Amino acid sequence: MKCTAAIVFALLLTFSASAQKKAPKGYTHAPALTITGDFNGDGKQDTLSQFVADSLGNKLDYILDTGDWDTTIPLYTRMHYYNEFTLNGSLIDINRQMGVGLLCLINLGNINSTKGDEVALVPFLKDYSNLNHCRIYSYCSGNWAEVFNFNINEMDFIYTGSVEPVFTAIPGRLEKQNGTWVYIDYMDWFEDPTIPMKPLKVPNCN
Repeated sequence: MKCTAAIVFALLLTFSASAQKKAPKGYTHAPALTITGDFNGDGKQDTLSQFVADSLGNKLDYILDTGDWDTTIPLYTRMHYYNEFTLNGSLIDINRQMGVGLLCLINLGNINSTKGDEVALVPFLKDYSNLNHCRIYSYCSGNWAEVFNFNINEMDFIYTGSVEPVFTAIPGRLEKQNGTWVYIDYMDWFEDPTIPMKPLKVPNCN
C-alpha cells in the first residue's frame, strides 16, 4: 500500500498551501513546483515550472481529495489529472501525463557534455506502490530527453516537523557530496544495504 507515502504527499500539499486561501470542501491545493537554471544551454537563466492540469490542459488551483488515498486515486484517474511543465512560461513536453504533482524537482547543474543543466524529478504516481523512479532529463535540439533513471522508494521523502521540506536532494539516494552528485539505486540497496553510493554519470542527449 502507498499509505505512508500518501501521507507525505498530503503533508507537502498542506504546508505548501499554508499561505494560500483555504481550498473548497472536498478539494486540496494542486501541487506545483518551480526551479531556475540554464536548462537550454543559452547562458541565460530559465524558469522551469510544474503544475497539475485537467483533461483539457487547463491549470488547476485545486484538485479533489477525499482524505483517503484508496478512494482518491480512482478520482485522480477519472478526472484525468496530470502534470504539465513550462519553460519560461511556454509549455514543454517533459514527463507529461505522468503522476499528479512531484515529490521533487531538482536542478543538477550541467553533469554531462550536453549544454544546459540537467533536471531530476520524481512524479507522484497514481498507484498503490511506494516504488518509483528518479528520472533525469537533458534539453537538446529543442526537445527534452530522459537520459537516465534509477529506482527509488517514496518512503525516502519521509520527514519530521511542521516546516515544509525543500527537496534539493533525495536523502540517501541522490546527494551532492564534495561537489559531485552521487546516487544509489533502491533495488541494488535492497539487495545489499552496504553498497556505497556512486558518482552520477549520465549520457549526453542526442
